[in-house]
Amino acid sequence: MFNAYGMRMMEYRRIVMMKRYLILSGVLMILPSVLLAASADFTAHSRVVAAAKTSESKFFYAGDRWRMEERLPKGEYRVSIFRADKKCLYVLWPDKKRYLIQSLPEKEFRIISTRKPGEELERVALGQEKVSGYETTKYRVKYNVQGRTITGIEWFSKDLGIAIKSQAEDSTWSTEWANIKEGRQDSRLFEVPADYQLLSSKDVLTGPQERK
Repeated sequence: MFNAYGMRMMEYRRIVMMKRYLILSGVLMILPSVLLAASADFTAHSRVVAAAKTSESKFFYAGDRWRMEERLPKGEYRVSIFRADKKCLYVLWPDKKRYLIQSLPEKEFRIISTRKPGEELERVALGQEKVSGYETTKYRVKYNVQGRTITGIEWFSKDLGIAIKSQAEDSTWSTEWANIKEGRQDSRLFEVPADYQLLSSKDVLTGPQERK
C-alpha cells in the first residue's frame, strides 16, 4: 500500500532516477526503444542484465506503442506502456489499480523514437548468426552519448527490423529477445483500464485519496 512516506519517496525517486540512468548509461538503446523500428507486431520475452542484475519481462509490440510486464524483486507486478502518439510512458500497478504518467521531454522522446541513444559514429558488420530462430547480422556499433563513446554489439534481424540481441562490448550489460511470436496485438493492451486511479506527484508523497 502507498501508505509509508519513506517508501513512497524511494519509489518516486527510483522511477525518476531509473529513467535518467538508462539514458545516461546508454542502456536505453537496448530496451523497448528498438521496437519502434520493427516491421512486424509481436510478443516476446526479454532478459536484460545490467549493473550485475538480471531482469525478465514480457513485451507486446504494435506499431508506435509497446507494453512491458514485469515482476519486481519483491513480488510486485508492474506494467509499463509506451505511447509514441502521446509522447508518454504509463506505469501501472495492477494489484493496486493505480498508475502514473511520465511525460517524455523532446530529447528523451527522440532517443526512444529513433532507437539511438546518440549520434551513430560507426557500424561494422561482423558476420551472420542465428538468434532466437531468426537470421541476424552481427554489428559492432559506436554511439556518441553526451560526449561519451558507447560501443555495443547488436544482432540485427532484417525480417523483424530490430536487434534481437545486444550487449556492451565489455559485457557490462546485455539483452536478448526470446519466444518471439509475430501477430496482431489487442489494442486494449496499450490503454489504461478505466477503473485505475491516477497518482499525482502529491499522491506519491502523501498517499492516494480514496475515491468518493
